[in-house]
Amino acid sequence: ALDESSGKLLWSFPTGGRLDTPPTFLDGLSLVGSHDGCVYGIDAATGKLAWRFRAAPTPRRLLAYGQVESSWPVVGGVLTISNLACVVAGRTSEMDGGLFLYGLEAKAGTLAWTARWPLPPGEKIPPYGFIYKGPADLLVSDGPTIAIAGSVRGRLDPMTGAVPKWTGIPKFNLPVASAFSYVSRNLYGNGPGEYPPCPIAFTDEYSCGPIIQFMEHNGKKNVRHPLLAARTLGAKPPADKRWEVSFPPGSVIESVVIAGDTVLAAITSTVEGKRRGELLLLSARDGSQTFSFPLPAAPVYEGLAVAPDRVFACLEDGSVLCLGPAAGKKP
Repeated sequence: ALDESSGKLLWSFPTGGRLDTPPTFLDGLSLVGSHDGCVYGIDAATGKLAWRFRAAPTPRRLLAYGQVESSWPVVGGVLTISNLACVVAGRTSEMDGGLFLYGLEAKAGTLAWTARWPLPPGEKIPPYGFIYKGPADLLVSDGPTIAIAGSVRGRLDPMTGAVPKWTGIPKFNLPVASAFSYVSRNLYGNGPGEYPPCPIAFTDEYSCGPIIQFMEHNGKKNVRHPLLAARTLGAKPPADKRWEVSFPPGSVIESVVIAGDTVLAAITSTVEGKRRGELLLLSARDGSQTFSFPLPAAPVYEGLAVAPDRVFACLEDGSVLCLGPAAGKKP
């Protein structure tokens, strides 16, 4: 935890493994899932441990990317629904017994419910549309249900962990399409640019995120050109198009944030073998660029956060950058 005005370290807490998703803040607790297979409830004011819950079914370890971690890492952070903290542990439904999902009482870290994909032997198999098969990923909620990566398959009741009653073709009612492999693309070593990140931000009126077009460039065909596109929610193509901004081949849109009438985007580009970063501020109305700031290092995936008069950027060199108005000037 850092002091917002100075960047001074207020406290730190070591978990037993790497983290792939920022903590979730709820009622004075910082909730974080770790690749050691555990979920931690940390006092956000002091950094002291409030509780620890082992989501991995056993304490088995393996070596991944030069680090010792659980065979069932807690992937995709902690999703809070009311007073519950929902997590998923495991790598894929197809190995090591599958994926283990939990609902925890957020204040005490006690177990409220547990579920598993695939279902344990002997349990009644639901219709095919409700069976999740795939890697662990970000848990997403549409209100009545939760699902891994927003997949219509494998939905669960967030309060009980039960499979909802089958009432027809399963749906997941998010205002924007949820991308499969949101987090897990970074777990299995896909190379840079092979599967570019797909961060997305949205309001009640429109969404904004990257899309890819394949175009000719310097005599080469089918070169990947990233675009940042804004689309009106509820409208059908092509009427949904608000604006698009193109970036040079090799650029990757790492983070997108909507703040009022401004869209912020953190961009990574590779020049002469070196990864570089840039922060762009765009008009939410037409996509025109209003400000550009070269970052001292490439930004991390989904590493932007916005607070009043402040923009925070996490960079690949391990630093956190805070940007804001100069003293005595308006933002």
